[in-house]
Amino acid sequence: MRRLQARQLNRMTPAERVREAIRKGATTQKEIAQRTRLGKDEIGDALANLLLWTREIRTEVVDNTRRYLISKTVPEPAFCEDESYANLPPRKQDVPSSFSALPDLMPGKKREPEKPGSWVAA
Repeated sequence: MRRLQARQLNRMTPAERVREAIRKGATTQKEIAQRTRLGKDEIGDALANLLLWTREIRTEVVDNTRRYLISKTVPEPAFCEDESYANLPPRKQDVPSSFSALPDLMPGKKREPEKPGSWVAA
C-alpha cells in the first residue's frame, strides 16, 4: 500500500501534491513539506499558483501562523475555451508589436540610424 502511494506521488505535479496535502489536512508549510516531500521552493511556487492564479486555496493567519485551506468555491478562469475573445478591447495603434521597437518609445533616446555595410559589390 505504501509503495502504491509513493508511485502516485511521483506522477503528480508539485501543485497537485500540495493541493492533495491541504485536502488531507496539512495546513502549514511545514506540514505540507512533510506530506509532499517537496523542497521549499517547489512548495512556494505551487502555493503561489494555487493562491493567485487558480484560487483553489485560501490563506488565513492564526496566532502568527499562516494556514492554507481549500477554497469553498473555485472561481472560473478568466479565459475559457468556450468564450469568444470578442470581450477584449481592440489593440491600440501606437503600441509596438515587438520588443525590438521599445527603444523608440524611450524619452530622450534616439535610435542611431543603421550604417551602410562596408562591403561593396564590384
